[in-house]
Amino acid sequence: GATTRTGYGQPVDLWAVGCLMGELTDGEPLFPGDSDVDQLRLLQRCLGRLTPGQMMAFSLNPNNAGVTFDDLRDAEPEGLDARYAGKMSELELDFCGRLLTMNPKERITGEECLRHPYLAEHNRAED
Repeated sequence: GATTRTGYGQPVDLWAVGCLMGELTDGEPLFPGDSDVDQLRLLQRCLGRLTPGQMMAFSLNPNNAGVTFDDLRDAEPEGLDARYAGKMSELELDFCGRLLTMNPKERITGEECLRHPYLAEHNRAED
């Protein structure tokens, strides 16, 4: 997929859609951290650990020196279903989870989004 000159592309945009879905569901930010590090801690508590590449990029930032998230090493991720049970349908949860897959290479693509049953359910021709 195309990337911008900042190096970000479609996977980041799709991640943002997943975050917006969560916020539109209950009116609360999905990962309301007090800082970047706190937000990453909340994110990992919900979705699982950063990928090795993400952790390396995080560690290379001098502002993050000494931050390891070791307290999350053995923790089982809570998952989106725990937060949105009874608020999102199974199809919504699946779609949102695919948008919020930690590894951008494994995240659903825009093309795949259009074929996902959740969007197909809302994209039927009315005529």
